Amino acid sequence: MPNQNQPDRFLRVVTWILFIFCMLVLTRYILFKGVISESIVTNSGVQSKKVNTRGFKRANLVPFASLKMFYSVRRKYTYVAKNILGNIIGFMPLGVLLPVLFIRLQKWYKTIGAIFLISLSFEIIQLITGRGVFDVDDILLNTFGGTIGYLFYFISGKLMALNNNTAIT
Repeated sequence: MPNQNQPDRFLRVVTWILFIFCMLVLTRYILFKGVISESIVTNSGVQSKKVNTRGFKRANLVPFASLKMFYSVRRKYTYVAKNILGNIIGFMPLGVLLPVLFIRLQKWYKTIGAIFLISLSFEIIQLITGRGVFDVDDILLNTFGGTIGYLFYFISGKLMALNNNTAIT
């Protein structure tokens, strides 16, 4: 490991803490929407087969179907706003944190691909366990949110480079 000075090491540790916190928050809100004790009971023993088939029956594999339904039904705007904005905002930090933590993910397509795979993983877990609903629209919204986060990362990097180039030495 290259010799890092204390501020760099501190920032790296803080970034890792933020990343872990972000993943824990996403896990909580994606996989454990209800009461956590309910999920333990529901997914245990005999009822697990029933839960698994329910997950497959409720899955949405058609892109934009949920979004069209939200628009056409126009029910409970707060739910729609929480769902759509939550999916976008929830994954924005990953667009910043992943390329900061992993040098290999500094190219836009690698970061977006990693965010897509993280989102797909959450959706597959929901599909298999029946906790939540597998929805391809969630994957699209999550990936879009991560893309916005990456744009923040990219633009801030360009601004810092511009600032460093114009600084008087």
